[in-house]
Amino acid sequence: MTGEMISWEKNGSEMVLIPSQITTSSFYMDKYEVTNAQYEKFMKATGSREPEYWQNDHFNRPNQPVIGVDWNDAMAYAEWAGKRLPTEVEWEYAARGGLKNKDYPWGNEKPDGSQCNFADKNASVDWADMMYCQS
Repeated sequence: MTGEMISWEKNGSEMVLIPSQITTSSFYMDKYEVTNAQYEKFMKATGSREPEYWQNDHFNRPNQPVIGVDWNDAMAYAEWAGKRLPTEVEWEYAARGGLKNKDYPWGNEKPDGSQCNFADKNASVDWADMMYCQS
C-alpha cells in the first residue's frame, strides 16, 4: 500500500489512506489486524467479555491478531476506538491493493494454490490442504 500513513492515538494502530474510486470515497483503514494487546485495552476500558480462544496459548500472544470476536464485538471495538468497520465495497477495494479491472487481487491468472486457500483437503487438487495465502 502506498497511501498516506497515520498513527491512531487511542490504540496505536497504523492506518493507511485508501484513495477514492468510482464506487467509494477515500477512507482510512487499519494497516494491520487488531492485536490482542489492543483488544485487551478495549476490554479493560469497557468491561467487554474475553473473546473465544483468549486463554489459548497458540492464539493469545500480544502482537497476534485477536480472534474469536463476532460482528458485534468488532463493532463495539471500532466504536470504542472512534472508528468504523469498512463496508464490503471498501474491504474488497482495499484487499485488491489498487488493482482495477482484475478478476483476483493478484491479477487475472486463475489461482493455483500459491495465492490463496479456497479449497479444503477434500477437494480434488493436490494443493487443497494449504493453510494460508501467500503474499
